[in-house]
Amino acid sequence: MKDEEIEQLRQATQDLEAKLDSFANGILERDQEINRLNEEIGRWQARLEDAVGRLAQYEAEKRSGSVDSIECIDAIFAATTGLTGGQAYSTGAAIEYLWRWSRKGGVEDLRKARWYIDRLIAELEVEAG
Repeated sequence: MKDEEIEQLRQATQDLEAKLDSFANGILERDQEINRLNEEIGRWQARLEDAVGRLAQYEAEKRSGSVDSIECIDAIFAATTGLTGGQAYSTGAAIEYLWRWSRKGGVEDLRKARWYIDRLIAELEVEAG
């Protein structure tokens, strides 16, 4: 074999090794990305299972009578009939926060309800002149 042929083979070998390294690195990066995505899927599945579990618990409580059988949205629709715009929205939002404060957001929900009530009062005072 000539020196020139040997050098060509060495160069071809180096090129193939570089391509193999690049390919292996690509596989490693894809494998890491797959692992990251699987972890993310696991987190989303846990959130979904938690939400489904809460819904099932709520439905069971509702059937047993330990939760009101009236839906908040139905109460909001009834309370805002005839109202429009900001008045309807503020009334509905205040009702929603008052409805859930003891089961969900506590004092923070009461503050939010008060904010919407204050906004509604201010709007009515401006209209009244």
